[in-house]
Amino acid sequence: MWTNRAKAKLQAGESIRGVFINLDSIQAVELCGLLGFDFCLIDAEHAPFGPQYVEQMIRAADVSGMTPLVRIAQNERQVILRYLDVGAQGVQIPMVNTAAQAQAVVEAVKYTPLGKRGLASVTRASRWGVGINVPDYVARANEETMVIVQVETQEALDNLDAILAVPHIDLVFVGPTDLSQSFGVPGQPTHPRVVAALEDVVARAGAVGLPVGTVAPDAQLMHERFDQGVRSVATNTTALLSQAATAFLA
Repeated sequence: MWTNRAKAKLQAGESIRGVFINLDSIQAVELCGLLGFDFCLIDAEHAPFGPQYVEQMIRAADVSGMTPLVRIAQNERQVILRYLDVGAQGVQIPMVNTAAQAQAVVEAVKYTPLGKRGLASVTRASRWGVGINVPDYVARANEETMVIVQVETQEALDNLDAILAVPHIDLVFVGPTDLSQSFGVPGQPTHPRVVAALEDVVARAGAVGLPVGTVAPDAQLMHERFDQGVRSVATNTTALLSQAATAFLA
């Protein structure tokens, strides 16, 4: 089990910067790691990536020193398991609206006694069983693997205190685009109501010692979010490419 550098930074009180991988490119993952991003968030929700291809992206993250996380479309234990077993160091689950749904994520990610993740000692996550002690691997995996829940609806905000009370959540991610939809202002992720909700989540999560993450398409907004108390900010590969190409063509 690899050391989760992004999680270690958060636990040390530092902020982290990451990149959504939504382009079909293993090389882009490796390049982002070499450029210095703390983590990549491989998008298996909106991009057409399955576990077999995600495994190759995770390898690229591993060799370039970047923590590989995966956003998974379904909050289903057997679906989440497949991405963990190919080496994801954490998962991010969208549309977590209740404490029960948050608890389901924890149970899918953590082995007994913390959760109900299925145990196989011959997967990539367990180094194919080569040179490992299985009980030690289980304990290390439970310690290193991240649980990230997305708060992106009014229902989730209404249930936020109960969600925050679920043990073993590592990061609360505020999804501004879907939150704008929930507020009736779709496509306006920087709408004052969305920003106010983000600040509210930061305050309430901070009160119980949980860091908050979100997305920012550019460096200026990233700095604004850090100033608001967000501890993890991710851009995406399409934004990076579009901005660089636009600047170059101009």
